[in-house]
Amino acid sequence: MVTPKKEEGGGGGMVMNTVSWRCWRDLGKVVEVWDAREAGLEDVEGVDLRTRVLPLRGLCEIMVKDLAKFEEEGLTYYDFDKFGWHDANFVMHPEHFYIAAKITPDGLYRITYGEKPGLSDEEYLARLPGIFKQILPGAPSPGEYRVVDFSPYRMHNRCAPRFRVGRVLLAADAAHLCNPWGGLGITGGLVDVGGLCECFAGMWDGRADESILDVYSEKRMEKWRTCVDAVSRANLGRMAMMEKDGDQGTQAESKVSDGAAVRAKLLAGMEMRYDFTQHYRDAK
Repeated sequence: MVTPKKEEGGGGGMVMNTVSWRCWRDLGKVVEVWDAREAGLEDVEGVDLRTRVLPLRGLCEIMVKDLAKFEEEGLTYYDFDKFGWHDANFVMHPEHFYIAAKITPDGLYRITYGEKPGLSDEEYLARLPGIFKQILPGAPSPGEYRVVDFSPYRMHNRCAPRFRVGRVLLAADAAHLCNPWGGLGITGGLVDVGGLCECFAGMWDGRADESILDVYSEKRMEKWRTCVDAVSRANLGRMAMMEKDGDQGTQAESKVSDGAAVRAKLLAGMEMRYDFTQHYRDAK
């Protein structure tokens, strides 16, 4: 995404129709952008950005924290209802941990499970019937379910070293990734965009200048480290039963009945948010 330029004499506000959204096909071309009217370069979509565009290596050097796990994700029709299963099911196991989540009313489930790394897509697909027979309720044979999609991928947690470079901003999956255990990827992405909207709204109204975008980068990276990364890794540890002393934390949390404690537990998820309006010029 490319942020709007200021128009001289515009009071620091944003000018209508100046926010540009761009999708670069090659992440190696993520760039630093400076105001340089004389350059007149075009991005890969053929749109003149009226900027000077130079390669920026730092933004592309993603900090990778490989969790040394491989993962399969597929869409499967299977009758979980007859076994009394719910729409969202998390199965804990040292080796065969997985999620079975219902995503359509007609019974289509997304099944995400751990696999060993280093195999080809064909080899993973060939192993699927045996794994389903081992992990799914009822030990089904291939004729008892229908796989409509299959997608192996490496599970990892990543974060870009910064979310703003000049007029280029990163948000959601373009800025960070995490493992799927807990749905924190989509949640973190939505909160990123919400915060960015607050920044843009402040700039639009003349209540904030471009420096608020640096605050966006700093605070959203901080929230990824303290919330998204930390909690998703803890969730993976529970799912794969990596804790040396068992999963006592999960058991203890499930027994909380005090009203105040329950409220505090539910509100803990709100820690992922950040109020950027406090950085407006007129904020009290």
